Amino acid sequence: MSMESLNDEGEVYYASMLEELEREGRDFEVDSWSTAVDSSYLQAHRKDVIKRQDVIYELIQTELHHVRTLRIMDGVFRRGMLEEVMLEPGVAHAVFPCLDRLLSLHSRFLAQLLLRRNHSLAPGSTNNFTIDQLGDLLQEQFSGQNADEMRKAYAEFCSRHLKAVKLYKELLARDKRFQYFIRRVSRGPLLRRHGVQECILLVTQRITKYPVLIQRILDNTKGNEEEASSLRQSLVQIRELLSSVDQQVLELERTQRLQEIRARLDPRAETEVRGGGVFRGGELLRRGLIHEGTLLWKTAGSRLKDVQVLLMTDILVFMQEKDQKFIFPCLDKPAVLSLKNLIVRDIANQERGMFLISDSTPPEMYEIHAASKDDRNTWMRLIQQTVSCCPSREDFPLIETEDKALLRRLRADIQQKDREVLELLQERVTLFSDLAEVTSGQEVALPHNPRNLFRADTPQAPQAEKLLTEAITEVDKLSELLLGSSLEVPLSCSSNGDQNHTVEPVSNGDEISVNGTHDQNSPVSKDKNGNQLQDRPPNEEVCQRLVNLSAHLHALQATVIKQDSIVELSLWEGPCSTPTTPVPLSSAPAKLCRSMSRDAGLDASAGVAPLGSWPCSSGSTASCRRSWSG
Repeated sequence: MSMESLNDEGEVYYASMLEELEREGRDFEVDSWSTAVDSSYLQAHRKDVIKRQDVIYELIQTELHHVRTLRIMDGVFRRGMLEEVMLEPGVAHAVFPCLDRLLSLHSRFLAQLLLRRNHSLAPGSTNNFTIDQLGDLLQEQFSGQNADEMRKAYAEFCSRHLKAVKLYKELLARDKRFQYFIRRVSRGPLLRRHGVQECILLVTQRITKYPVLIQRILDNTKGNEEEASSLRQSLVQIRELLSSVDQQVLELERTQRLQEIRARLDPRAETEVRGGGVFRGGELLRRGLIHEGTLLWKTAGSRLKDVQVLLMTDILVFMQEKDQKFIFPCLDKPAVLSLKNLIVRDIANQERGMFLISDSTPPEMYEIHAASKDDRNTWMRLIQQTVSCCPSREDFPLIETEDKALLRRLRADIQQKDREVLELLQERVTLFSDLAEVTSGQEVALPHNPRNLFRADTPQAPQAEKLLTEAITEVDKLSELLLGSSLEVPLSCSSNGDQNHTVEPVSNGDEISVNGTHDQNSPVSKDKNGNQLQDRPPNEEVCQRLVNLSAHLHALQATVIKQDSIVELSLWEGPCSTPTTPVPLSSAPAKLCRSMSRDAGLDASAGVAPLGSWPCSSGSTASCRRSWSG
């Protein structure tokens, strides 16, 4: 396909898209609610109500503008980069990281806001509205799974902000087709104010606007304590979310900075440390960077040397710059100073100086000077805080052996793959739910907080038995719905394999009927306010049960996968674990048995356990057997 035909198709697409964006914003073209409603309608409201509605209007209007910005980034810039300029998907993702997640989150939030606005319209009017309740929508947006997704998306987007802009400028400077594309799409009036750099900056700033808007809405909420309480709670939630995003951005930026420093470190650079051993550049990357800066190190000859200092998880690292590379200085003391039991003292009559006294034998004292008193105080405070939580050398050795480094990398790779599998399983559950909705025409809800199903209940052993029991319950209920009253409900099995003749309760509090009958004394389904719920149509309940079953079984699969990783790592890490030959099932270490099966109540001293209660959780016997047999 020629570039000209792509351009023609692109022009039609961009024109229709921009027209759609303008059409969606027509209800919020004016500056405020006060000017959007009729004057007679406005005069019927108190001053505080008018102020509150003005701020709510501003919230919806700015959210609409934000979604418009995201759609321009997606439908204009990213689409053109991929389809017209033919850039690699990785390049487009680097310029617009996690754009799909942001667009999904905010499009859903905007749809809820617009729906609430439409439900609040005065009878017979298309522009007069008063929103009395908004706190519930804000709480839903800034808590639970939505908050988790926003935290991840904004942390990633904001931390990559500068790199994204830098990459965009590089593309613009060297790629003629990209230059032509940007010039062409920027001709429209809407995109004159929405260039790539402007869009990226607007997205990074959006999350900081919510606390201000919610606070103003709260300040003008009078006489409605329930709404005020919801607003206060949502204000706390968004502030916590913003703080968490800031912290994650800071950590990601520190990680990126540490990688840059490592890249600039001379490959041959190394230095000896106290207690023996050689410290090389690779040791930096297994630590976290807490603070860095330029300080002056006073040597034995009373000379002050400029040094670049890294405050890390358990050490202070001193480096010097030479030929645009970092090296470890060859001075009178080691360039790597352990923080274990390090003493920090200021120097009398020298407001910019401090002493660092090591815990070595004999102790060594470093005299360090900062550029100002405030800078010195900042360093002292951060060093003292890091010393107070410094890990022990048993848990975190100063120098890592090659075998330990390899084991750590492999463990990290396994855990990363586990996380990727869990995310894919979660997406599959969501897709199954969507399929059930489309097929049945009924709205189907995912199980409460489904992401938690894909997390271990304990760090040692995910409780797959509970998931399996819930899945069996869903199968029983689903079978009854599908086959009707002629079904004899299967007898449930307890965890030890014995048959249990009691009726198994389902998640909504009802009991499974046997032979089509219900216990007359069984509790009636009620909502969270205690109101009696009407029975759902059979087709709708079948779909809901299918989704529940899908979620439980996928969670069980995730648990089995994680359990496999735990068993494999335990085999090679345990005190009696460095097997070089296959280990028979009957000779499995009792200690590992006990730690891996605490939830099943397995007594390791009893010898070989029954097949159904081996160290792996329910449903993972095969993987457990595979792990023990090599």
